[in-house]
Amino acid sequence: MTVFFDVDDTVYSRTNAFVEACARFFRPPLEDPFTVFSCCNRRGDEVFKASQTGEITMDEMVIYRYCRGFADCSLTLSPEDALALQRTYEQVLTHITCSETMLSILRLCAARADKVGLLTNGPSWKQRGKIRALGIEPLFSPDMIIISGEVGCDKPEPEIFRLAEQRSGCAGRQILYVGDAPEIDILPAAAVGWRTVWFNRRKVDHPLCAATADYMADTEEELLALLPAALS
Repeated sequence: MTVFFDVDDTVYSRTNAFVEACARFFRPPLEDPFTVFSCCNRRGDEVFKASQTGEITMDEMVIYRYCRGFADCSLTLSPEDALALQRTYEQVLTHITCSETMLSILRLCAARADKVGLLTNGPSWKQRGKIRALGIEPLFSPDMIIISGEVGCDKPEPEIFRLAEQRSGCAGRQILYVGDAPEIDILPAAAVGWRTVWFNRRKVDHPLCAATADYMADTEEELLALLPAALS
C-alpha cells in the first residue's frame, strides 16, 4: 500500500498563513480574513492552469486572485497592494511549521504503509521551499515527492496520478490519497480508482465529494483517529 498526501491545506494550513500575512499587512486589520482567503483561493483556482502554462504571468495571477477575491468581499485592493501582500504571504510561508499531530500522522503512515509520498501542485521552487520549511523532506524518498512544476502536468489531470502510480509501484485501491480540494484532489483521485480521505480543513460544503470520498475528517485529530482503519 502507498499513501500520498497533498501539501497545501493538508500537511499545513494555508488559511492560517494567509491570516498571519494579513495581520502583518493591514492596518486596521481585516474584519474577516478567513472569508477573504476563501474568496481569493477560489479566484486563484480559476487562473492556476493559465499561470502554469504561461498564458499569464505569476504576477498577473496574483493580481487576479487577490483583487477579484477582495472584491468578492466588497473590499478594494490595488494591484500594487496585491503584489505586496503576496510578498508578505511568501515571507510567512518560510516559517510555516508542521504540527505534532500532523507529524504523528505522517509517521503512522510511514510505519503502516509500504511507501508514503507527496503529490502537490505548484512551481518547484515554491513547493520545495514549503516542504523544507515544514521539516518533512527527510520523511520521503526523493522520487516520492511529486511536484507538478517539475513533472509537466498537474492535478486534476489523470497523467499526474498515473505518474504517481509508476513511482509507487501501486495502483487503484492500493493507493490512499489524503487531500483537501474536492475538484483537484479527491474527485480526480477517485476517478483513477484510488481510495481517498477528504481532509476538509476549511469545512467546504461539497455534496459530491462527501459522497465520493472513502473517509472524511475536518481536523488533524480526526484524521489521525481514522487512519488505522484506512490503512488496514
